Amino acid sequence: MTDVASSAGASPAEASSGPQPDALAQIEAMKGEIMASGGKHPYHDPAHPEHHATIARWNALWERAYPNPVQPEPSTPQQVWDHENAAPETPEGYDVELRRVRLAENESIEDAAEGLAIVRDWMHSAGMSRIEARTLVERFNELGGDPNRADPDRAEATLRGLWRDEYDANLAAANRAADRVGGEPFRALLRETSLGNDPFVIRTFADLAKRKGW
Repeated sequence: MTDVASSAGASPAEASSGPQPDALAQIEAMKGEIMASGGKHPYHDPAHPEHHATIARWNALWERAYPNPVQPEPSTPQQVWDHENAAPETPEGYDVELRRVRLAENESIEDAAEGLAIVRDWMHSAGMSRIEARTLVERFNELGGDPNRADPDRAEATLRGLWRDEYDANLAAANRAADRVGGEPFRALLRETSLGNDPFVIRTFADLAKRKGW
């Protein structure tokens, strides 16, 4: 788990200098841990022995990141978490940026506003949360749309180790979610890039299907 113990004691100079980049980075890392846990993180479980310490770390990071009295909206850790785990009111509400959109074999658009609008519409129509959408787009940006960057055999081994007896059910759920997001055009995009074989993306779709009851 991310070590944030050192982030609680900001100096007066730091407290007056606005948001602290290191704390913001740790908040993003902790969000990733919480999401990747599939609802099993101590943050979500009041009965977990580390629950209160986890909440305390989250609050300390938040106070470190935004030390000034004027807080951004939403202004509390719980409001931020609820905000991140909800879909925006419009497709434009997704704070995502595509560096490249691969539409078909040998066809790509660099920084394509049209492609971004299509992806945002797909995600919004499916009710993807902000953090789910950000996970999908950030993985695309990291992998660069290269169909050779992700190994399907390695992805299967990783997910079988994680899901064990629930592998087939969870994979089917992930496929249903992909269909709900964009149908065959979206499935084609997944096939033509590394996303369809990326374990983190597959887990995101499986979690989306569970959350939406698909």
